[in-house]
Amino acid sequence: MIRFSVIIPVFNRGRLVQEAIESVLAQSHADYELIVVDDGSTDDTPQRLEHFADRVRVLRQDNAGVSAARNRGADEARGDYLLFLDSDDLWFPWTLNTFARLIAEHDHPALIAGNGVTFTDAMPDGDDRFDKDCVQIYADFPRYRSSSNYRWFNVSGLAIRRDIWVDTGGFDPALCTLEDVDWLLRTPAGSGFIRAEAPTLFAYRRHTDSLTADFGKQIRSLHDLLERERRGVYGQRGADTRARRWVLAAEVRHFCRASLRRGELALACGLYRRTLAWQFLERRVRFLMGFPVATAAGLLRRRTAPATWGTGLP
Repeated sequence: MIRFSVIIPVFNRGRLVQEAIESVLAQSHADYELIVVDDGSTDDTPQRLEHFADRVRVLRQDNAGVSAARNRGADEARGDYLLFLDSDDLWFPWTLNTFARLIAEHDHPALIAGNGVTFTDAMPDGDDRFDKDCVQIYADFPRYRSSSNYRWFNVSGLAIRRDIWVDTGGFDPALCTLEDVDWLLRTPAGSGFIRAEAPTLFAYRRHTDSLTADFGKQIRSLHDLLERERRGVYGQRGADTRARRWVLAAEVRHFCRASLRRGELALACGLYRRTLAWQFLERRVRFLMGFPVATAAGLLRRRTAPATWGTGLP
């Protein structure tokens, strides 16, 4: 078996996926296979992928969503570790080599998560974190959720040991977004989690066409995750309950703040009410006290019409 299987799902992103592929082919570590899953593209993506026919394995399927595309690639992969690079993100030339060194030094941990940086048009540079020769900085945890540093990963910066992936059954195609958080909550304890803090391992591209740009879908998926926790999908009450709810509460705080900034008070209040007890148990005093004040200020500024009050998602 080879060390790494790199999987890129793509739908109608011909130019961007070409850049993503080139960032993988530029890796200094050569022990990998690259699989691109074309999720029913109707633009010039298939033609652009033909340029890499001798170096990239291309799979095609009817449009089924990014999670289904990732799962298809993982089913066809042969590597010890699976890595998923989004079609609009990029890697640095030392990304795979850094993963390989950490795997060897820490006896094949179940998960390795690398830090990233955001960009729009041009790749960032001029920072010590982007120096391939910089001293590696990492944190070693016996369990993924024993880390108190959430949110610690993005799909484009995650290496997953094959047996862990098989245990979880992959990403849930029913979720249009936040499928990575759902996957984390379903992931068994495993044997080791490494958080690689430096060097920076991936670049996350911000643009209007990003899957994470649809705020309404994100809110719906978050409510779905909260409901799954309530029903015991992620596990019964026990030692891991607080860790799971800490992860979900952190997501809720993020989306509450984002909803307030957008003037969508009903969405923010719905999320606040659903996790009020969790936030209290975590002693998130600033959030618990600051949210009502920020909401009242939003009402006074009339950033949302009174008629929309109370019409948030369930």
